[in-house]
Amino acid sequence: MDRVIVVGSDGNVRRQLGDGLRTQGHDVVECDTGEAAIAWLQEAADALIISSAGEPDSARKLLAQALAVDAELSVIVLASTTEEAIEALRAGAFYAARSPLNSEEILLLTRRAIEARAAKAKRAEYRLPPQGIDFRELERDVVVQALRLAHGNQTRAATLLGMTRDQIRYRMAKFGMNADRVGVHAA
Repeated sequence: MDRVIVVGSDGNVRRQLGDGLRTQGHDVVECDTGEAAIAWLQEAADALIISSAGEPDSARKLLAQALAVDAELSVIVLASTTEEAIEALRAGAFYAARSPLNSEEILLLTRRAIEARAAKAKRAEYRLPPQGIDFRELERDVVVQALRLAHGNQTRAATLLGMTRDQIRYRMAKFGMNADRVGVHAA
């Protein structure tokens, strides 16, 4: 379950945001202060929503503190002015907009923020070994694995690798492979 921390001094706004996010299956923590939000952040969160509600200095401070705790955190700032929103983006917010946003916009932004965080984490999983690698061999092995997972379907294999069918066909030709050589039959 994705944890979202909603923070702001206006209890009605916090509750409204929190209730909407809960209906979408998020684990929501509502905080009325930045200190409480930071305490929850240290436990774990996938997204943080800051509703500045006329407190630009505290919102800026909270954004900086949150990113210091977790640089990969997706922070959505609901700012009172366009200038505050721009400042938040410059300071590292995932998204900043003038409030009020409707609940559907908040839900969509939160989902995108969580997906962006997951994509960052996924990209960071691979670590280059100290002795290095043979990149050509790695590329070949990854193409073979994708083709096997897709049972030879080149379009599905390409999707697994985030590329087009033409790109995977190019790599298959580059390595002199066909579906039979990798142990699958083309679909």
